[in-house]
Amino acid sequence: MGDSPSTYEKVARGYSKWLVNELGMRTHTWLFHQLYETEFTWTVERDGNRATNGIYMRDRYSYETGEYLPDDWRDYPCSLAEVLASLAFAMEESFLYDPDGETGSDVWMREMLENCGLWKLDDMEVERHPYKSIDAYEDAVDRILNRRYAWDGSGGLFPLLRPDGDQRSEELWSQMNSYVLEKLSLR
Repeated sequence: MGDSPSTYEKVARGYSKWLVNELGMRTHTWLFHQLYETEFTWTVERDGNRATNGIYMRDRYSYETGEYLPDDWRDYPCSLAEVLASLAFAMEESFLYDPDGETGSDVWMREMLENCGLWKLDDMEVERHPYKSIDAYEDAVDRILNRRYAWDGSGGLFPLLRPDGDQRSEELWSQMNSYVLEKLSLR
């Protein structure tokens, strides 16, 4: 008999497939899997809360799909994909009424990835230019995780037109809230 996938592998496959669908990344599966394999680390203390929220995405998956999660599932480190997903869902929920239906988590995920230059890495682009894509991915992730973007957030997830201060020292939650409020004020 052949080796059957472990419980962890089955759950991880189902979970990553759910995230890809929820976040509208069907044309960006390579990028998603890179983000999913990258552990979220932080340099601003309160960003540890983002890791906690990212891990809660696992519970959301279990709740929404009815899939069982192994007891130790929450013990695995949080991925960058999970943090971005939790931010995208939080941004979706911050727009209480959207008659156009244009502020779903998939829209916010795409916008964050466009802001930091990663959205261009769709599966076709990666297939055409694999080494260039890997370099672009590594550069963007280093910029995000190590706060190497501009003081106004340019090059990061949440660039602002009118920042109140240096975004590199702000926790991601504050950056996200400033970004959403600025978007609302421009509507």
